[in-house]
Amino acid sequence: AFFRSDLSLLLERVGSGKESLSFMRRRMRRLAAQWATAARRLDERLRGQYREQKR
Repeated sequence: AFFRSDLSLLLERVGSGKESLSFMRRRMRRLAAQWATAARRLDERLRGQYREQKR
C-alpha cells in the first residue's frame, strides 16, 4: 500500500466555497498529522509482519 503524506491534492479536489466543504478542509488539515503518524505506524507494523513471515 502507498500512503500519501501530502494532502494538497485532496484539499484541492475538495475545493472551497461552500460552508460544509470549508469545514471538511479545516478538519483534514487538523487531522493530517495524526493520519501521517497512523500511516507510518501501520507501515512499520506491516513490514515487521513480512519479516516474520519470510523466516
